[in-house]
Amino acid sequence: MKKIILIIIILLTGCTKYTDLKDLTIIKSIGIIYENKYTIYAQIYDEIKKDSDPKTKIIESNGKTIEEALNNLKNKVNKEIFLSHIDLLILDTKLDNSNYSEIINYFIHNDEFRNDFLTILSSDIYTLLSKTKYDEIENFIKSNNNIKDIANISFEEIANNYLENNQFKITCINYNNYFEYENYFFNNYSMKRFDNEKNRT
Repeated sequence: MKKIILIIIILLTGCTKYTDLKDLTIIKSIGIIYENKYTIYAQIYDEIKKDSDPKTKIIESNGKTIEEALNNLKNKVNKEIFLSHIDLLILDTKLDNSNYSEIINYFIHNDEFRNDFLTILSSDIYTLLSKTKYDEIENFIKSNNNIKDIANISFEEIANNYLENNQFKITCINYNNYFEYENYFFNNYSMKRFDNEKNRT
């Protein structure tokens, strides 16, 4: 909630181009799937009130490219999109090297993104976004980071490792009334799981 207040202050004090809050769509989490086209699931703030936790909803958008999918999202909500508040990026397990190349290059060359947001995999992005909260995912990762080798990794780390060495480690997280996780390693243009079975907690 403090982050939201900070954003509102910045927007209203002239530190950036003025945009009325009611004309702004703030994205909290974003999931990306590719099956002949990109599908984006954007978890956006739907209602922000002073004395209660902000409500969110999920908007779906499609496009031949990441840029087109985000532009279509903007047209769908008919508002300016605020991307600098993203906490979580969820990538589909079926993405290939060309998808990673496009996604990483688009994000790192777009000044609207911070690039320090948490990044994970999931084979069921919509369920993970709709059934859990970012805080629950973050706490799950942080509490198990050392004892279960779950990767607590930012997009910036993934992008740097991908661009420098064409490899990175990432954890896949799904939710079915409990969290399941698998560890993956991207290397030599392919994603491979490096533990033998799904783990649940």
